[in-house]
Amino acid sequence: MAEQGVFDIVNNLGSIAVRFLLLPIEDAANFYFTKKLQRVPLEQQDEKAVAEASNVLFLLIRFMTLFGLSAVFLGVPIAKTVLALYGGETLTSSVGPFLMQLNCGLILLLALNGVTEGYATATVSKAELDMSSFFMVCTSGVYIVSALCFVYLYSSPGLVIANAVTLCLRIARSCYLINKQYEETPYSPLKNSFPKKWEIFALMLSFVLCSFVSYFVSSEPFLPTLSPLVSGVLCGFGVLWVIVVNEPESLDIVLSRLSFLPMRVQSTIRALTRQHQRVD
Repeated sequence: MAEQGVFDIVNNLGSIAVRFLLLPIEDAANFYFTKKLQRVPLEQQDEKAVAEASNVLFLLIRFMTLFGLSAVFLGVPIAKTVLALYGGETLTSSVGPFLMQLNCGLILLLALNGVTEGYATATVSKAELDMSSFFMVCTSGVYIVSALCFVYLYSSPGLVIANAVTLCLRIARSCYLINKQYEETPYSPLKNSFPKKWEIFALMLSFVLCSFVSYFVSSEPFLPTLSPLVSGVLCGFGVLWVIVVNEPESLDIVLSRLSFLPMRVQSTIRALTRQHQRVD
C-alpha cells in the first residue's frame, strides 16, 4: 500500500506537464489541422494549405521532441530533489525517484503522441479513423497484458513501462498514417524533424551539469539541497535560449498558427527572437 501511495503521488506530479502544457498544444494543433485540411487525399486539396500544414506539423514534432528531451535530460538528474522537497524522505527512500525518472521519459512519448495522433485524428479519412478506433481497442488489450507482465517483474514501475509500450505503438501508427498521407506529395513532415545539433549539445551539457550538481555538489554539507533544482532551472533557461537562437523563424510560425500560450508569453518570445535577429 505504501508503494501504491508513492506511485499515485509521483504520477500526479508527472501529469502536471501533461495537463498544463501538452494538452493545450494538442488541442490547438488538432483545431488548426481540422480547419486547414480536409479528410480527402492531399493531392486533391489546396497546395498552399498542404504546404503550410506540412511545415507546421514538422515544426511541432521538432518542438515536442525538444520539450520531451528537455524533460528527460533535465528532469532525470533532479527527480530525487523534487521529490525530497515535495514529500521528504518518504518519497525518496523507496521507488519514488526511479518512478519520477520513468515519468520524465514518458513525457517525451506523450509529447510526440499528442502531436502525431492529433494530426492523424484531424485529417485521415473516415475509413482510417474507424480503423484507428479499432487500433485503440487493441492497444488497450496490449496495455493490460503488458501491465500484468511488467508489474509482476518490476512492481509499480511496470505500469509506467506498460504505458510507454502502448504509446510507442500509437506513435508508430500515427507516423505510418502521416507517411502514407504524404507519399504522393513533395512534402515529408517527419523527415529531418529531429532537433538540431546545437540543441542536442545544449541538452547533453545540461544533463552533465545537473547530474554533477545532483550527485556530487549537493551531497556536501555546506551546500544547500536546493542546488540541483537551481541548476536545473538555470540549464532550462539556457536550453530555451539555444532554441530561440536556432529557431527564430520557426517559433514565430508556430506561435502565429497555434494560440496555445498566453499573449504575454508569446510577445516575450517574439521579442527575444527579433532581438537576436537584429544582433545577427
